[in-house]
Amino acid sequence: MIPFPAWKTFVKVSLLDTHVFLWFLSDDPKLSSEAKRSLEDSEHRLYLSAISAFEISIKHGLGKLPLKVPLEELLTRQLEMNRIELLPILPKHLVAYATLPFPANGHRDPFDRLLVAQAKSEEIALFTLDDALAEYGISPAWA
Repeated sequence: MIPFPAWKTFVKVSLLDTHVFLWFLSDDPKLSSEAKRSLEDSEHRLYLSAISAFEISIKHGLGKLPLKVPLEELLTRQLEMNRIELLPILPKHLVAYATLPFPANGHRDPFDRLLVAQAKSEEIALFTLDDALAEYGISPAWA
């Protein structure tokens, strides 16, 4: 189980990394009980990026991501049931993406980089387990 530092429970607006979204919906034990409680908190405003929805669609279509529910339900009903809002890709996100430096750790994943750009331009935390994203100078809600 991944530890969840107590000070991070004060974050009330978060952009969910793709893996966190999938773990949350599937009740995956990789998501700590503290992290799950934070996500279930009705005062915690949650967003899923359109790029994460796109990534899920691609991986599912290629047979690399089996889903417990149909893709359409995952991207509509499950979002609504879990109070997760879809964050569209806006021009300001693309501008932020274009100006992101490439960190020393060599991280170049375009999906992750767009999530970082969105979190930075919206000034919200990125709820992630990916330590490599800290190199971008973001405020992770969970690392």
